[in-house]
Amino acid sequence: MSDKMSIKKMDLSQIKYDPIDGEVAIDAITEKVMIYHEGKWVPVTSDGAGLSLGLYDLNKQIIAQLPELADLNKAIQTIDALHEMYRNKYYMLYGKEISYFTLFKLIEPQYFAQEVLGCLRNVGKIKAIDPDEPGTAVEIWVETDDGPTCLYLFPYDNGLVQVGE
Repeated sequence: MSDKMSIKKMDLSQIKYDPIDGEVAIDAITEKVMIYHEGKWVPVTSDGAGLSLGLYDLNKQIIAQLPELADLNKAIQTIDALHEMYRNKYYMLYGKEISYFTLFKLIEPQYFAQEVLGCLRNVGKIKAIDPDEPGTAVEIWVETDDGPTCLYLFPYDNGLVQVGE
């Protein structure tokens, strides 16, 4: 995810609007990460107390609060860097949660990033594009009509099996 992301920090007792279910904030008083759930702010914990969320679900809540990416130059550089590192002929764009698959065959690699962005725009609003933690793929967050979802772009030459000559 982008290093520019942040969770709002505020005094939750002083909110002058109706929070939406799933909204995430840091309580300025307790410094705890909180999520609005079923009409109240609940701490997000990993020890079973409060509301326990997995990392993916927490990331989805954070992504939902981000604006659409306006400047895609860094995204293009990230996609191009993936190709520079692997020099594959094939790449897969995969979204498990939405059962999305697109296989790219690179004939003119200079257009690769733009083609990926075009496919992503058909899925939804692009929220974040960054290298994944090990640096072997690109993690992409897109806002669909059903909420945020994560897709991965990764080299796929080893995923193809040639049968015959």
